[in-house]
Amino acid sequence: LEENLEEIPGMPITDPRGKVIGYVHELRQTGRGVVQAVTVEVGNRVATLPAASFAGSGDVLVTGMTKGQLKKAAEQRDAGE
Repeated sequence: LEENLEEIPGMPITDPRGKVIGYVHELRQTGRGVVQAVTVEVGNRVATLPAASFAGSGDVLVTGMTKGQLKKAAEQRDAGE
């Protein structure tokens, strides 16, 4: 996830089959620019997940999670606030 970070907000996130399941909202980085977490928009919810949950593939990020799992992570975050 190191390259082209300026272009990432709004980037599609796909499941392993290539179906778009969300979009990047923002990145959380260390002072050195290492991405630690990705904040993801899923419908009208937002979830922040570890960067290790994603892999770059061209102009999309790929996650092993399904849309349902991503939504559940976003719902848990909403409930925790």
